[in-house]
Amino acid sequence: MKSPSHTPRIDCFLPYGSKEQITTLCGTLENSGLTGSIYILYHSDMDHSVAERYNSLHIDHTFSTQTIKEIARHCKAEYCLFYHKTLPLDLGFHALDRLLRVADDTQANMVYADHTGRNETCQTAYRLSERQSARRFRLRAFDFNPYGIPESLR
Repeated sequence: MKSPSHTPRIDCFLPYGSKEQITTLCGTLENSGLTGSIYILYHSDMDHSVAERYNSLHIDHTFSTQTIKEIARHCKAEYCLFYHKTLPLDLGFHALDRLLRVADDTQANMVYADHTGRNETCQTAYRLSERQSARRFRLRAFDFNPYGIPESLR
């Protein structure tokens, strides 16, 4: 829950899949107490109740240069969370806190974590590097600008 002295540290950019998917995900992020603005990225029609509650950005393609520039232009918080899937996201215990701690401590431009995938019957761990030991949640930090976004747009 957000405290009165809450300073948003993360602006979130999430793709629209369905009203249920986006409402659940936005609720999880809002309850973290770390998020500022939440932007819903959509290609086509979006439920009106979602559009009224959150900021929305009409995009041509999730990974297009124009979309990345729009995200950079709209992000006003210290950090940007760009989730590019419409699958449910189950954040681990204090996951955003841990990502922020790594980003702060390393002064990295990009931080990411391993993830798990689910289908109807099972859950599978996907390590981002097969050489990593089998830890459920491993953080990695990078000091680079992967999209060449100028400082003035970040």
